[in-house]
Amino acid sequence: MDNLFSDKKKLFQLIGIPVLSLILGSTVMFLYLNNSYKKEMNMKIQAYEAVIAAKQSEIDAITLSSKDGLILNRDFEPGEEIKAEDISLDAVPDKFSMENIISNPSEVIGKRVKVKTYAKTILTRDLLYEDDEGDPTERIVEVDYIKLPANIKPTDLVDVRIIFPNGENYKVISKKRLISYNYAAQIVYFRVTEFEQHLLSSALYDANINNAEIYLTQYAEHVYPDYDETYYPAIPVITAIKDSKAAPDEGYLTVASVMRESLDARLKLIPRENQVRLGADAPSGSAVSRRRQVVGAAIIPQQEMTNPSTSDSGTGVGTGGSDAGTVPSDPVVTPIDTSVDTPNPADTIVPSDDSYSAPTVGDE
Repeated sequence: MDNLFSDKKKLFQLIGIPVLSLILGSTVMFLYLNNSYKKEMNMKIQAYEAVIAAKQSEIDAITLSSKDGLILNRDFEPGEEIKAEDISLDAVPDKFSMENIISNPSEVIGKRVKVKTYAKTILTRDLLYEDDEGDPTERIVEVDYIKLPANIKPTDLVDVRIIFPNGENYKVISKKRLISYNYAAQIVYFRVTEFEQHLLSSALYDANINNAEIYLTQYAEHVYPDYDETYYPAIPVITAIKDSKAAPDEGYLTVASVMRESLDARLKLIPRENQVRLGADAPSGSAVSRRRQVVGAAIIPQQEMTNPSTSDSGTGVGTGGSDAGTVPSDPVVTPIDTSVDTPNPADTIVPSDDSYSAPTVGDE
């Protein structure tokens, strides 16, 4: 028995102790690694929480600094009247709010919107007519001196913008719904007030005298309040605005005169011979100009160039002559990318809900 007990003891010493040591060591190692992993994860969690806290602080700085503003509860068509149930008061972050945001429901109930607007649009004064009947000076005009975008579409909501040789870029008139257009003749039709007609006349003046370029920009899907880059008309036009009593408010004429004189002084810093009509052509020596020399860039369909309509019964605002709608006989170059959906220049499209029928180029 003593020998048997002694043999078991030796066997335990040979096998049991190493196994127990291995188990104990593995346990210690597991606990150490697990503890290290937890520490590493805690550090990462703390780092993520710090980033989230910083972002939350930025969000709070935006959302907590706000003012009340009225928003639309549903979509509106141009000319539709706003009722009490169509609006709600909400906190608008200062970062996204405008100076002319409206917070008093009495200022909008019964008013009509100028353009198509969508639910959740923040209401500003420039989106509404000033009285129940709209502006009595509003007229439909034909304009043939504005560069149209190649992807122009019927009933686009657009701004008319102007860029000067020194790079200054301004909005002449804004949020205009196209009534119709003719791309080949570069003619558009939309409604403008008396004051806006003066602004268009001034833009035409700047195009001829100061080598400015006038062009259209299209709005994206929704209309939101945007920052206003005020265009101040030429001094002779300011005088005309004063005489016609078309100024938007009493202080406009004084501010406009000062700001316009400042603009004219900046334009005079560029010698006349060095002035470039920005946007009219690709920059000389640029990659665009080199590529155009190689592959061409015409987007007017060939059939419109080979059989252009040259008869036009009207002239653009501030223009004269019977050839206002004539298409120049430029060389025809077929675009390389035929997949582009180019608008049909010959189509003049009028919305079905508008009784006005604008003439198309070629109408007798």
